[in-house]
Formats: sequence, structure tokens, C-alpha cells
Amino acid sequence: GESHSETLILENNFAHCYGQQERLDEAIALQEQVVAKVEAAFGSEHFQTATFRGNLGGYHLRKRDYGTAEPLLRESVRVLETTLGPDAANTVGMRG
Repeated sequence: GESHSETLILENNFAHCYGQQERLDEAIALQEQVVAKVEAAFGSEHFQTATFRGNLGGYHLRKRDYGTAEPLLRESVRVLETTLGPDAANTVGMRG
């Protein structure tokens, strides 16, 4: 189904493909949908929600939309630090 974790991962990957092609508006639109679905399925404090939210922040960062990117990235790091720990690979990677 559309909220199954594998489906959400695939949609995240499609958004990543758009980002790799510099189709950032399409990447953002799809990633926003993915974040909404994963948040509805797993909650806002789930590590996967945080990871996908961080990906969305990264697309905004690449567009130089810093005002939108910063809170998304900060929230992502906060949740990852809480759920996985400050030294976890995902957390460290999200901090950049």
C-alpha cells in the first residue's frame, strides 16, 4: 500500500533521482508527500520521518531556500539524536 515502508522508501528514492537531475521543484513536491505519509504512518518522532524530513531540507538547501531548509534540518537532527543517538551514522550524516 501507499503507506507501506517499502513504498515510502521507493518514493523517497524517486525524489532523490529528481534531485540528482537538478529537478529540485519536483524533488521537493514528491518529498513533501513522502514526509506527510511517513509522518502519518509512523509519527513525527520516528527516525524514518526524521530522515525523510532531512532529505526535504536538503533539497531546499540546494535551492538556497535557507529559511525553509534550516528548521527541517534542525528538527531532523533533533529526532535522530533522540531516536538513534548523537553518534549514529544517520545522525552524523544529517549534521553534515
